[in-house]
Amino acid sequence: MTYSLDSQQKVWILSKFGFRSKSQILDLFRHSRAMHLYQEGMDLTLVSQWLGHSQLETTQIYAHADTEHKRKAIEAATPQDNPLYSKLNSARYTVTDEETLKRLTGLK
Repeated sequence: MTYSLDSQQKVWILSKFGFRSKSQILDLFRHSRAMHLYQEGMDLTLVSQWLGHSQLETTQIYAHADTEHKRKAIEAATPQDNPLYSKLNSARYTVTDEETLKRLTGLK
């Protein structure tokens, strides 16, 4: 399920989480987009250049891998003849039940 928010709604929501200035909010969106690019496979050096950072170390501060990113890395590094390979079934961690999703996200 995808929700679409207009700019005013995004600013209002972010202000509720302590973001007061427009530059803080824009910086958050900019770094979020950069991390999405990184998680989709863009090289961190390119992400760093895209953000305009002069040092790669600055970008590494923001380069947090999410669970899916880690799972893909482990899956790629595990040979198929490894006994643990059969345990790398991500489908068993996928939640499709709408009620469960709402409970997990605190919406119900």
